[in-house]
Amino acid sequence: MEMRSKRVLIGFAALFLLLAHGGLMAGKIEPPVPEELWDYARAQGCVDEAGGRSGPDDVGPRYIYGVLSGSKFGYDKKQDNAAIVCLLRSRREFPVIGETFVDEATVLLKGVEGKFSCKSTLPLLSTRTASVSVKDGIWKLKEFHKLDNKGEAISTGASISISTRMIIIDWYEGRQLGFICHKGDWYATTLRID
Repeated sequence: MEMRSKRVLIGFAALFLLLAHGGLMAGKIEPPVPEELWDYARAQGCVDEAGGRSGPDDVGPRYIYGVLSGSKFGYDKKQDNAAIVCLLRSRREFPVIGETFVDEATVLLKGVEGKFSCKSTLPLLSTRTASVSVKDGIWKLKEFHKLDNKGEAISTGASISISTRMIIIDWYEGRQLGFICHKGDWYATTLRID
């Protein structure tokens, strides 16, 4: 009887460790978006019922400091420039239902005025929240599509390489988009996830 009790106890201990490990891995808690970034986002018209916290569908933090090339990037405030993903409520006209409000995910860039030649908003054309990160590199512009003001691809880039910081947007489905700014225009590409 004593041997059976030990087995049951060991079984419960193993199950507890397995559940705890799975919970830590699956339910990774991401840092909340800092209040000063949410204040900025709200002032730009963003709404978010999640209050800036990451949900179960999110793949990482919805903000990052240091989006400008040459600045240190990370999730602690060390730079005055940052990117934040939020839902922007906009008024839209639909053929059947008429005028209504639509929430679309967007990326706002804070603190880039006068230091960045591109518009400080990236349209994502999605209602899903996403995470944002950055990566430095030398990018072949011909692998990117130039975007118009609505975020639609209008042409491919020239056959040149540029050294700059890419802003990476990551959705829960594993979709990644990379954005770079070149001479006042945004260029975007779908990234391969290894």
